[in-house]
Amino acid sequence: MIRVNAITESSQSQCNVSMSQCLSDAYFDTVVEATHSLCTPDGSAEMRPIFSNPSIGLKLGHVLAKCAELKKGNDDELEMKETDDFLALYKSEWTSSISATSLATFKL
Repeated sequence: MIRVNAITESSQSQCNVSMSQCLSDAYFDTVVEATHSLCTPDGSAEMRPIFSNPSIGLKLGHVLAKCAELKKGNDDELEMKETDDFLALYKSEWTSSISATSLATFKL
């Protein structure tokens, strides 16, 4: 959350983004960017990107998916739609954005 808020402050002059807000499609790219920075990309790889902390990306992916599923339990229709949109993006984008690089780093 600290990293997400730092990113949103610098780009949108908005601060104190909540976890509930992060679990919407509007903040998906920001969450990916924050996770990517936490994984600490290692610029020394010539062939493909690797992370210095690959396990963070995998763990955060699981936690975010679980939190989104819990958020879906709310009765608010708008929140359910936001969460469904987030989960759709997560299923289609998280692997290529975070998980694949994390797993490739472990294989080195």
